[in-house]
Amino acid sequence: YNYEHYMESLANIISLGANSCGFSHFGFLNKKENVNEILLEDQSFTREFRSLIIKFYNERPETRYIVDKIWPYFKKRSETFDITHPVFSNMLVALVFGMLMDLGYRKSSSKFK
Repeated sequence: YNYEHYMESLANIISLGANSCGFSHFGFLNKKENVNEILLEDQSFTREFRSLIIKFYNERPETRYIVDKIWPYFKKRSETFDITHPVFSNMLVALVFGMLMDLGYRKSSSKFK
């Protein structure tokens, strides 16, 4: 994960002013205002997510602690699927760990980069 690259890509997509947008596994949006609203909301949340990761890391630099603290922020954003499912837990750990790596707080143990 690369925060700067993601945010630049998102800004480029927003600038297109698309009338529709498809999201794999999540569906399709029609109308420019709907697409813009979702993309701007994602942009805002991604900034907030990064800030929260930094805040929680500074409180206690343990991945489990950070995941537990970030959980409520994702819970209120996930009305369409069961957040108690293990897949969601794994996704959240991956998102947190990816941001920790991007911030330089963690290193990848993988030989594949």
